[in-house]
Amino acid sequence: MDEKKMSEFLTVSVIPKHKDKDRIYDCVFRAHRDVLTGRFHLPFYILQNRALINKLCDLIRKNDGQTKSSKRFIKCLKTKYENVEFGAIQKLVNMSLKYLVVLNKYEGHIIDIDEKYCDCPLDSTILDCLAEDVKDLPNSFAKECGIKEKTLIAIRENDIHWTSIENEQYNDVQKIIGFLTKDKGSKLAYDFDNWKKEKK
Repeated sequence: MDEKKMSEFLTVSVIPKHKDKDRIYDCVFRAHRDVLTGRFHLPFYILQNRALINKLCDLIRKNDGQTKSSKRFIKCLKTKYENVEFGAIQKLVNMSLKYLVVLNKYEGHIIDIDEKYCDCPLDSTILDCLAEDVKDLPNSFAKECGIKEKTLIAIRENDIHWTSIENEQYNDVQKIIGFLTKDKGSKLAYDFDNWKKEKK
């Protein structure tokens, strides 16, 4: 079997091609479909979704010499669409970058992107896995990661939800994920390691 044809089948089935659109749009639109899993909790995202998709595509395509990073794209979108839920924006950005990293690997160069600037997309599965991974760690672990102890406790108690997460908690969660993936070079590794796990 031709490996190139197999990888093309897999990437196209996961990230469908849209007529008259580029693969950046395909990735962002596929990420948008992932955000819709929380649609009942994201009324402002639903109202602005087309504008957000187009704006994120423009930001990714823009060749302004700045690093294409989760944090920068999230900040740009949140500034422009301040009423849209932070959790929806982080998931749209982070899943889009994840899909672009995959396409760069299997379809060839799509856009310059460095995994080390990509945050882990947060959803209920990832937050459940994180709760499991930190449940037995001492509270002093919070200080080691440079986060608030109350955030560590909230993660352990599954009291952080991606649909209602705000910037400060998001940053703390990413710091923990960064600590857990420091030997893997990218926070995206946490997503690839855990996305298919089921709740215990």
